Amino acid sequence: MPSIGYFIFDNLSVHLSGELAATKWEKDDISSSFVILPSVQYFIPVRLKLKPFVGVGAGYGLMPTPSTGWTQAGGFAWRIDTGAAYFIKDNLSIDISGQFLRFTPRAGVSSKLSVENNTFDLFIGFSVFL
Repeated sequence: MPSIGYFIFDNLSVHLSGELAATKWEKDDISSSFVILPSVQYFIPVRLKLKPFVGVGAGYGLMPTPSTGWTQAGGFAWRIDTGAAYFIKDNLSIDISGQFLRFTPRAGVSSKLSVENNTFDLFIGFSVFL
């Protein structure tokens, strides 16, 4: 999950992240989804380079789905996450985190066809803060 962030206050940052995932359906059909999520993270103030954090985010995603005849579907997505960041420099950290993401794409504005996509993911990565 690539992420770029900016500290707006001490220990509080805003992020923009993108997530790309693949889903295997029945009959070996595979689809992909892309979700973009602005989010807020709060780093628990400790005097160490390793800082625990919690975060929330909400955004929009796109996914072709077999239930809609493989047409493009889009919808609201939200997530909560927690983890720890080891700050190599003031603006660069190595992160380990877990997140719950809920994404419910719909085939159209008036469509009642939707797919609920709930995932729990573990990540190891890095963040760059501007």
